[in-house]
Amino acid sequence: MKHWNGGIEVQTLKLKRLMGNQKGLTLIELLAVVVVLGIILAIAVPSVMGVISRSKVQADVGSLKLVREAGLRYALANDINTPSTTVAVSKLVEDGFLNSVPKVQSKKVSAFGAVIITLSGNSYSVDVYESETPGATDVPITPSKFTDNPDDDIDY
Repeated sequence: MKHWNGGIEVQTLKLKRLMGNQKGLTLIELLAVVVVLGIILAIAVPSVMGVISRSKVQADVGSLKLVREAGLRYALANDINTPSTTVAVSKLVEDGFLNSVPKVQSKKVSAFGAVIITLSGNSYSVDVYESETPGATDVPITPSKFTDNPDDDIDY
């Protein structure tokens, strides 16, 4: 059995018991956790945003390929023999060469509007334009239009 010498020992014992049962985080520990999470987010967010941006560009390049191939199938199915034929992408949808007009994901171009099918000898070439009625000053959409960096490897 323990003997108590006055109230000082009792208070010291209570204080030790209180300190030993301390559970939870101090403000400093909580601040350290927040700083570590902030560092992780600062590294991860730009990386994830880059992946999303690249996937949108790849989707647009894939859509460009799809529209070009649909234009080629249209030319072959309709036995086009004029030197140059303009076909709206919506016409390719109407005639069943596409399920729907592809939506632009990366906002690098406004739309896939029309294709110009050119017959040269026995082969066709197909260029895709933003406008449904491309003029002489319009430039065809190319995979390089979807990237800011000419060194980017875009599979076309």
